[in-house]
Amino acid sequence: MEPIKIELNLEKLKAINGELAELNFEPSSIRLINVKRSILRQVGKKLMKKQIDVYPSNKTFKFKLEYYEADQLESCLRMSIVDLGHREEHYHTLRMVADEINQKLA
Repeated sequence: MEPIKIELNLEKLKAINGELAELNFEPSSIRLINVKRSILRQVGKKLMKKQIDVYPSNKTFKFKLEYYEADQLESCLRMSIVDLGHREEHYHTLRMVADEINQKLA
């Protein structure tokens, strides 16, 4: 499968990285949870590196994700949207990214 390409900018990167930074990455006895966390940890590193590279520019750029990375990122963003209560400014940004990933995965 070809990599999934999504369009991001600095605002979207900050919102995604903020959500990934708040995840609990402590080991679990459940194998599937450990696999998902491992994938999200890898994606988080790639996204943080990209945020550092593009700062302070707010230009739009394409970001490549493997199919399994895109799937886990979309799942994580969809779950975090539900819990956004105190950070509503990121709600629409995260939803737009999750929707774009969903369209590319379909």
